[in-house]
Amino acid sequence: MVNSQLDQTASDAQKVFEAVLDISLHERMRDDVIRCNAYQHAIHLETPGKVVLDIGTGPFALLALMCARAGATRVYAMEVVEKWAIQAREAVKHAGYDHVVTVLHGFSTKLELPEKVDVVVHEILGNITSEEAVSLSIADARARLVRDPTVPSWSIPYRAQTWIAPITFVPIFEEGVEVPQPRRDYRLEQFPPELMLAPPQVWEDVAFCKPIDLLFESTHVFECNRNGTLQGLLNFMTVLFDEDGTIQINTLMQRTTWRVIAVLFGQEVMLMQGDRVAVHCKADVRQFPSVYNFEVTLHPGTNREERFDSRTVGLKM
Repeated sequence: MVNSQLDQTASDAQKVFEAVLDISLHERMRDDVIRCNAYQHAIHLETPGKVVLDIGTGPFALLALMCARAGATRVYAMEVVEKWAIQAREAVKHAGYDHVVTVLHGFSTKLELPEKVDVVVHEILGNITSEEAVSLSIADARARLVRDPTVPSWSIPYRAQTWIAPITFVPIFEEGVEVPQPRRDYRLEQFPPELMLAPPQVWEDVAFCKPIDLLFESTHVFECNRNGTLQGLLNFMTVLFDEDGTIQINTLMQRTTWRVIAVLFGQEVMLMQGDRVAVHCKADVRQFPSVYNFEVTLHPGTNREERFDSRTVGLKM
């Protein structure tokens, strides 16, 4: 990617983050025990005695301070939102680690460091892995900022996967929460796995310590394991914090501040066990926001008495 494209992407991302991020979101992430424990476990294993870069440190410098307390030699903490960078400096000073942690304001692809780093810690995953430009940022860090990108443990998390499955959809909202008007996609804290019409499959697999594809596509065929009304697609993540996957989070099975996304077609199709749903997934993460296209083709099962013509539905995020 040429520098002008990187600069435009960084500028676009900075504007969005400054407009939409508020302190309550950072507070929820700070108080997310499942997520914080996973990061802390990996950080204690990989950062002692190392020079660390934290991308997206937030107003509390949460992961940067975890690294400092774990024994990192130096930590460079980057934050794109200026007011959060100022607050992060105050948090670092209050914690007594301003001799270890240096907070820098800006987008990581536009900043230079005084030295190469051994480890990159980041929490810039979206609810779909690459939704918030993590692939772009980590690909750039690998090329410019990491001392030895052949070491498999230089990125925390190590890997993230986005899964997809055909679903029937029943909106789930906590008691007392105002139900929004019907829309195309819902970002939910939880989703009942029994509403999936077939087992999920991985359509996005980003191993951060390896070269990252910024433009990719794949096709997945699902065979319905029960009768049901097809209304959309479910996306959720697994986040692996170490190479062997002993530290991981599944956003479908564990309730965290990461959400699962139900993307709806706007139409319904009654399917029977054995019917097939082919989903062609296409992603362009060279820019911000990332662009996703899902093309769904339906095929009747061989044992279906009442047949329907194959049909295709297109979705764009």
